[in-house]
Amino acid sequence: MSEREFEYRWSWSLPASAEALWPLVSDTNRFNRDAGLPPVEDASTDDERLENAHRHLRIRVKGLVLEWEESPFEWVRPWRFGVVRRYRGGPLREMRVLATLEPEGEGTRLTYRTSVRPRGLLGLVTIPIQIGAISRYTFGRVFKRYAAGVVAGDSRSEHVAVATPRRLAGGRLQQILNRMEGAGADAKLSAALVDHVIHADDLALARIRPYELASVWGASRRDMLTTCLHGTREGL
Repeated sequence: MSEREFEYRWSWSLPASAEALWPLVSDTNRFNRDAGLPPVEDASTDDERLENAHRHLRIRVKGLVLEWEESPFEWVRPWRFGVVRRYRGGPLREMRVLATLEPEGEGTRLTYRTSVRPRGLLGLVTIPIQIGAISRYTFGRVFKRYAAGVVAGDSRSEHVAVATPRRLAGGRLQQILNRMEGAGADAKLSAALVDHVIHADDLALARIRPYELASVWGASRRDMLTTCLHGTREGL
C-alpha cells in the first residue's frame, strides 16, 4: 500500500510571455519563500560522498525534519524545468516535479506536474491534503502574482518592501554610480544595476546572476558582466 504514487497536474493561463516569467518561476529559492515554505538547508557533511552534482538537503516543516538527495535540475530555458528528490526518511519516499511553459495566445500556459510516492500511513494521509490541495492553491496564487507583476511592468515582481538602509544609502550609491561611469562602465546598465541594488530584496541580492539580468534587461552578457565587475571594484 505504501508504494502507491500520487500524481497531480495543475495548469494556469498567465497573461505574460514565457521569457518574461522564466526568471521568476525558475528561481526556486524565491518561489519557496513566496509560497510560504521554510528555507532549504544544506545537510551534507564533510565526509559525505554523493553522485556527481547531487545534493543532500533539508527542510523543517512544523517540527518535522525532511531530508533528501536531490538530483541536478533539468533546465530548458524558458520552456521547462524539473527535478527528482529521494527522501531519506519521513512521510515521503520520492518526489518528481516538472514545470512547463507553453505559448498561449499572447500569454503562457504554465503546467505543473508532481508525482509523489509516500512512505507509510502518514504520507498516505498528508500528501492529498498538503500537496494535492494546499500546494495547488498556493502555487497558483504565486504564479498569478508573478504574471501580474510582469504585466504591470515590474521586472523584479517581488512586491517586497524596500529595505530602509539601502534606500537611505542613495547618496553613497550615486557616488558609486558616478565612479562606475567614470571608469568606463555602460551608463544605462550601471544605472539599472544600482537601481536593482536599491529596490531588489535580500534574496535576489544574495546571489546576483549577471547573465540572468542581461536576459531580463535585453543586454549582452558581456556588457552585463563587465558592468557588474565595475560595480564590484567600486564597492557596489
